[in-house]
Amino acid sequence: MIDSRHKDAAPDLTPEPRRDTPSDRSITMDSSAELAAAMAEIVRLRAGYAEAIEDICEWAAYASPYFQEKWDFAGCTAAHRAILANRPGEAS
Repeated sequence: MIDSRHKDAAPDLTPEPRRDTPSDRSITMDSSAELAAAMAEIVRLRAGYAEAIEDICEWAAYASPYFQEKWDFAGCTAAHRAILANRPGEAS
């Protein structure tokens, strides 16, 4: 038997125990009421985001075609609509 302190001994490759860090933990809900409240908040925020997109479209109608093209109004609104539809990166 080779003593682990011997110069020819194999290194100890036992993995260290996993340490949970905040980024490793998944979000858990303590109750169905908390889950329902979180889902309701998501619905509310999505509705607000949709309304904001529509407001911007209405306001942009007052901008000249030059500025609408310069600031890529069509591309910007398409990108936000894609995000709202859970298709980020897709501008339709």
